[in-house]
Amino acid sequence: YDIVRNFSYHDDVVAMVMPDICNVLLACAQKGAVLLPNVRALVGAQPLAPEQKKAMLAGVTPNYHECYGSVSTGWISVLHPQDMARRSESVGRI
Repeated sequence: YDIVRNFSYHDDVVAMVMPDICNVLLACAQKGAVLLPNVRALVGAQPLAPEQKKAMLAGVTPNYHECYGSVSTGWISVLHPQDMARRSESVGRI
């Protein structure tokens, strides 16, 4: 996929990703290896299931975050990778 090639080409990627893109990245990940180890941050803009969040951390990048908010308020909560590993069902900290 072009997105994997583009993310891999750069050493300092920060990107917002939707669930469809997360599913593509998860499909490209190989068991026992991290697909995008050099990504600084992938930020989920819509919720994933707890199992998908854990799979993103283990197989795509250890720097996967989720943020919740709206146009009028901006981000109201952030779920950081270190919290996601323990509380993947959470929407994060306010």
